[in-house]
Amino acid sequence: MNTFNTLTIFILQAAGSPDLGSRLTAAAIALVIALLIALIGVSSMKGKLKSVKKQQMANQYVREGSMNLKAQNDLFTHKQVEKRPRAERTENKG
Repeated sequence: MNTFNTLTIFILQAAGSPDLGSRLTAAAIALVIALLIALIGVSSMKGKLKSVKKQQMANQYVREGSMNLKAQNDLFTHKQVEKRPRAERTENKG
């Protein structure tokens, strides 16, 4: 937000008249500049992700013989459920 304020002040001083129309114009210009800077940064980060391909299965990550499932069930060793009534709010209207 500090960069936005700095750009807005700079644009207002360059415009010369700080009326409402100039403020809105300066804010719009500053917003466009900020969005362009963000777009450049995000585009450069996105360009580094080209090595990833969408796949249906994760077969290439599993080594042959490393994962042997013999049974398919879940075993929970702990189960604790506590039920307590909620405390009602009391509002003091003075």
